[in-house]
Amino acid sequence: MKESKLQAEIIAALGNLKSVAFVRNNLVGRSRMDSGYVSFGHKNDLDIFGLTKNGKYFEIEVKVEGQENKNPERVKKQRQRVVFIRNNLGLSGFANSIEQAKEIVEQR
Repeated sequence: MKESKLQAEIIAALGNLKSVAFVRNNLVGRSRMDSGYVSFGHKNDLDIFGLTKNGKYFEIEVKVEGQENKNPERVKKQRQRVVFIRNNLGLSGFANSIEQAKEIVEQR
């Protein structure tokens, strides 16, 4: 399964949880315009972000099983982001399934 498809499935599932106020994907990239390139998104944010109805911010990094260590330097930065969010009372983690994403968001 492609990561983008898994992200879409996770976003749909989290959006159906009564405990989630909103959930979105973090689009990062560059697009060519007439006068050059335009960058958008926040490079170090994780794939999915949102807010629970009890006020907890969350970010989830989606990884397709078997591709977790495809880019070790990027994964290192993503792990640092997870720690940063948790240290600031948010919910965060890596997920390779809908169930894992739900577990992250439903932490108390």
